[in-house]
Amino acid sequence: MRNIVKVPNPILREVSKPVNNIDGYIKELASEMMAYMTGVSRIPCLGLAAVQLGELVRMVIIMGNMYSPDFREPVIIINPEIVRKSDKMVESREGCLSIGDGTQIFIVKRHKLVKVVGLDLNGARRSYKERGLPGFALQHEIDHLNGRLVSG
Repeated sequence: MRNIVKVPNPILREVSKPVNNIDGYIKELASEMMAYMTGVSRIPCLGLAAVQLGELVRMVIIMGNMYSPDFREPVIIINPEIVRKSDKMVESREGCLSIGDGTQIFIVKRHKLVKVVGLDLNGARRSYKERGLPGFALQHEIDHLNGRLVSG
């Protein structure tokens, strides 16, 4: 199992590349991400981006939670893209596995509501309209894909 990539590793500041083919490599990486989130991570968190495992591909996992019917179970999203967002911004208290021991909290301004589209592992287009914690998690993980961290 891979370790989480930590600051100051420069890969965390790079923009991840789109996935053009959902092949064995992508499915294996998705499986590793799922295994990490469901069994290895000792720090509770809502998501993980592929770059945090050292792979510059546009793929995230959002963990199952009680806050959204879309995320009752962990969900892999390939090539996630925010296609709509509210003008209203709210404060979010967030940690990041790639910063220190993952327990430091950062206050971040996030859009109150986002609509994200992407692909599932079968290549089907999916859409997620989220607010609150699931919406913040989507924004946080997409930031990782764009080389941005909560620490600035």
